[in-house]
Amino acid sequence: MGEIEGLLEYGARLGVYSYFIYLFLPVGRGELVRDDALDSRERAELLELLLQKQHEMNAILIPVAMPDYWAYAFHQRGMRHGRLIRLVGSSSAAVWRARHGLP
Repeated sequence: MGEIEGLLEYGARLGVYSYFIYLFLPVGRGELVRDDALDSRERAELLELLLQKQHEMNAILIPVAMPDYWAYAFHQRGMRHGRLIRLVGSSSAAVWRARHGLP
């Protein structure tokens, strides 16, 4: 996570105003480099880092192909049943809760 944090800080010094963050999913030919994918612990660390940096930075962090980010963010901020969860989709929130052993 140190490399990602360093990259975000470097971008802040340059005046970057938005980041599009893609999550590598090893499917198809990506199966050959499965060891480079984040495990569940690293993925949780990434979600937490992005949430923390979104509050600290002026830039906008835009997670792409990471639907569990929004469910995680809302859950961490105590927004469990609000309108925003319905915008993201109840299935995303349900998937995140199931992955983390929550009801």
